[in-house]
Amino acid sequence: MRYATIIAGGSGTRLWPMSRADLPKQLIPLFSGRSLLEIAVDRLQGFIPPERQILCTGEKYRRQIRRVLPEFADERILGEPEGRDTLAAVGLPAAVAMREDADAIIGVFTADHLIEPVEQFQRRVEVGYELAEKHPNTLVTFGIEPAYAATGFGYVELGRPLEGFDQAYRAVRFVEKPDARTAEQYVASGRYAWNSGMFVWRAATLLDCIERYKPEVHAGLMQIAAAWATPMMRASQTDRSEISLPHLPRRSLTVSRAAVTSRKTPTHSGKVKSCSTKSSKNRPATTAGNVPMMSSQARRDAGVAGRRANTVVAQSRTRIHRSRKK
Repeated sequence: MRYATIIAGGSGTRLWPMSRADLPKQLIPLFSGRSLLEIAVDRLQGFIPPERQILCTGEKYRRQIRRVLPEFADERILGEPEGRDTLAAVGLPAAVAMREDADAIIGVFTADHLIEPVEQFQRRVEVGYELAEKHPNTLVTFGIEPAYAATGFGYVELGRPLEGFDQAYRAVRFVEKPDARTAEQYVASGRYAWNSGMFVWRAATLLDCIERYKPEVHAGLMQIAAAWATPMMRASQTDRSEISLPHLPRRSLTVSRAAVTSRKTPTHSGKVKSCSTKSSKNRPATTAGNVPMMSSQARRDAGVAGRRANTVVAQSRTRIHRSRKK
């Protein structure tokens, strides 16, 4: 079955002083009394059933979220007692979904974008789900065609088209936040997309990758997911397991082969693309952006040197607004 995760964490710093630690940007009612989080949930209406939507956020925001989104039951809100990295934020919903359905395909979406028109966005996301369903060892990531040489976003280099999928391409590599000169070269080449931080993958495939690359994170996530299914779920078990998850460094990673599947167009930022990373059972998949990457030495230490991942990108004309403020 198809699932969706909305990542709605944040520390309230990006739109300061409007945002605060207890009111991050995704909860501010900026748009006719509605917040970015509410709009993000609306984007999934008629696309992913509410009972298969999961919110990953800070535990301290639970009450605020329940007030504006009462349709989300407590068990569909994964509250982090202490913030970690994106790897934990995408891994825990995958682990929870897989306990309900071993073949779950889960999308990861952000709560801090305005995306228009929604219908075109959903068509691009549909391509991502179809790709992950047809190729279950594929990780799909969405990208944005850049309109300027941004140094605050990660980039993905596009490769050859992926046959059988609308506007899908293999990705060559991911680069985390280049300097200004390099970013200008990327934009001029027409071969790079901004990494949007949105993904689609089979839950089991992602968790297999986490277990291979970061076994200590995988162990903690599986412990938390097991506790989530019990009547005593979140409280004590989550606190103990979450503290055991390490803070992970961010690294750039070159992916030898990849494929990308969907491009959308933001008003000030350009078109959004999507990417997917493929792996066979013996070929671990890898993603980039805020998900911590492994260095070449770390991959050799893990016994995966020389193995290649695949990524896919597609194109559409969805407009996405992203905040440039840190």
